[in-house]
Amino acid sequence: MHPVRWAWILEALDGQQRPQITTGGTAVNTPAVTTEPTAEGAAGTVAGLPVYLDANISLTANGTSGTTAQDEIYVLRRDDVWLWETQPLMESFDATYADQLSVLFRAVGWSAFIPNRYTGSIQSVRGTGMVNQTL
Repeated sequence: MHPVRWAWILEALDGQQRPQITTGGTAVNTPAVTTEPTAEGAAGTVAGLPVYLDANISLTANGTSGTTAQDEIYVLRRDDVWLWETQPLMESFDATYADQLSVLFRAVGWSAFIPNRYTGSIQSVRGTGMVNQTL
């Protein structure tokens, strides 16, 4: 989810002014124990699911509720998405540019990503509850 949405969720309080979700995520309505703010990456849990923040998720997604833009949260089963990566390969070529007293450096790597082996493995959470909030 987007960091702005996560910040909005963390600010939510119940009827007795206790946080509904804590960054530790160990139990419902635990005392507000927080860690350092997280801009991207692992941030906490909601209902036992880990939450990862990424500012590249658009806050003005294509889905709209009337005329109000909504953001989206993606829920996925990590075992169903596969990512393969090679180790980076670093090379240098001094003979190529010897007449200029230069060296060519090259760093290459390969990756492959299969995002959706099963149709239900990745879902988008959106709707009127995801209308952009102002912090």
